Amino acid sequence: MASIVFTAFSFEAYSNWLGAQLLPHWRYLERRSPKEKPALLSDHLHVPLDNGARPWQTGKPLFGFRNGIAHGTPQVITTHTIEAFDEYMNQSGILAPTEWERFCNAENAERARQDREEILNILPAAANLKDP
Repeated sequence: MASIVFTAFSFEAYSNWLGAQLLPHWRYLERRSPKEKPALLSDHLHVPLDNGARPWQTGKPLFGFRNGIAHGTPQVITTHTIEAFDEYMNQSGILAPTEWERFCNAENAERARQDREEILNILPAAANLKDP
């Protein structure tokens, strides 16, 4: 969980840093959602952004996870299971996981980190920064 959250934080922080380097009025754009910032930067840099393919597609679930953790709200979640009846069965049941709980695993943490690294190589290279 911590890895995914800090990947999201670092990605947004880098987007803000890069935006401030490239756009003179970035402070007005800084309030945009973390999902929108890479699109603003890629448009400015004329870098094709495909939200349906890696590395770009990771942004939506990554920041959905981050927002689910940061702005938790009550949710009604339903699931259907088939369980063997046992007169001694524990009646507490199993709670259905939220979307962010399903996203929270080592595979998604590693994918998010790799995709963030790739984007953080693509954007500054397109910006031709001397010290990215």
